[in-house]
Amino acid sequence: MRPNADAETDPLLARAAGRVASRRTRPWPIITRLAHHFSTWSSLYLCGLFIFLIDYPGFMGDAAQVRMLELGLCRDHYLIEDPSVIGGDGDIPEELCKAKEIQSTLARMRGYLQMLQYLIGIILAVPYGILADTWGRKTICFLGLLGAVGNDFWYFLSLYFYQVFPTKAVYAAPVFLVLGGGSVVLSAMIMAILAHASTEEIRTVVIFYCSVAIMVSELIAPALGTFLMGTIGPHFTVLAGIPGYLISFPVLYFIKDEQPKPADDLETDDCENAGLNSSDYGDTTTAHESDYSSPDEGIPSKGKNPLLDALRFIKDDVGGLLLRGSLLVGLASLMVHRVYRPLLALTLQYMSVRFNWPLKLANLLLSTQAAVQIPVFLFIMPLLYQFLLRRKGDAFSANLTQASFCLCLLILGTLGMALAPIAPLFITFFIVYTLGNGFSSILRSLLTSLVPQEHFGLLYTTMALFEGVVSLAAPVIFGLTFSSGIEKGGVAMALPYFIAFGLYCLASLGMFRIEKPGIEI
Repeated sequence: MRPNADAETDPLLARAAGRVASRRTRPWPIITRLAHHFSTWSSLYLCGLFIFLIDYPGFMGDAAQVRMLELGLCRDHYLIEDPSVIGGDGDIPEELCKAKEIQSTLARMRGYLQMLQYLIGIILAVPYGILADTWGRKTICFLGLLGAVGNDFWYFLSLYFYQVFPTKAVYAAPVFLVLGGGSVVLSAMIMAILAHASTEEIRTVVIFYCSVAIMVSELIAPALGTFLMGTIGPHFTVLAGIPGYLISFPVLYFIKDEQPKPADDLETDDCENAGLNSSDYGDTTTAHESDYSSPDEGIPSKGKNPLLDALRFIKDDVGGLLLRGSLLVGLASLMVHRVYRPLLALTLQYMSVRFNWPLKLANLLLSTQAAVQIPVFLFIMPLLYQFLLRRKGDAFSANLTQASFCLCLLILGTLGMALAPIAPLFITFFIVYTLGNGFSSILRSLLTSLVPQEHFGLLYTTMALFEGVVSLAAPVIFGLTFSSGIEKGGVAMALPYFIAFGLYCLASLGMFRIEKPGIEI
């Protein structure tokens, strides 16, 4: 018989609540207190470290990948136009690669590559979501890491050995993401683990702190990538990110992933100990019966036909989840912010073409925005959330207010970047834009409060599907409009930023439709 078996349903980060009084009355030695602290918050620290390790290779290699692909296209161009400019090692000075024909093709190819990556994630999000129920989320993350290593390694091989592979062979890199589903599935898995490990009251702060892990990688990795590009070249800079993935394997092993029991198996006092209260969701009985047509509470059945399971999962479980109006509107608003990463990636090439910045210098801009965001997410956002929590009286209202504020920053930032005629003004609005990046973290926490704990996995899989749609379309739309803008010149190059501005304005209208649980009809 397992001791304290019911405690397995408690959020990992909430178990310290009942021990606060004993810690204050009993003088703990410093080492014991530190050990207790890290034991209580181990899930947060390990998830943060894992997020850092899997993100830094991408941030470090962003500019290097752009330069590698640019060099390949540039080489193809000058093999026809003027082979004399090609060096013995196949290198061509970067300033010769800024021709409109080359940059236009580069923008399109990058858009197609990102589209392929996210298309694979969308297709596989539901199957891997179902498998996560059987195999566990950590196993899916393990497969995702293998796929990420294969993707980066093929990118290196196909562009480094240009005498063997044509430049378009790089299109095969996303195929490796079939293992694990890529970033779409990987992010859904790790966010579901975090959601289970925290209560509603602290979930927003937990997501803020884990977002800091991403920003630390954004702060360090681009600067390191710039240094490596100047010393070992862009090709080996991409290859240098693979050790980060390899180190993340043992970190993943130690992350706790406790699957919750179905609601019928949980006692009321268990929920209260976990920091949950059925009143937070209104009338839970009627809500569950009306919002979810699946009798097994949103957990996919494991039949003999995986395709039928996936179709049933989409029709019954995901479809039932979307019957709640506020949740549907919130998911639509969340998916809009998925343009953030494609727009950030586009900024590297935009700065290079519009303001004639070298890619290595433009890459440092990513470190600058991360340096600004870290103190904001580490101190200002959590403090603002605590202030709003006291002022509004509940986590839902505090999250909604803070998310609306961040959305205003996103709207202002995209419009300013689109209209900025000079680099310093563009950078100013770029920083304003990045300060609104907390929108997705806050909205995730807000949407999580709309469903009971046993549906967290279903919710985050649905989030991955919604975000995947934009992740699929945005790179192609941005790539094609930017390519067209390059050919026309001037403010037309800022078309992707105008598109993002319009999408954020639409999201702001949707925020007015999100209602507190128990209020909506």
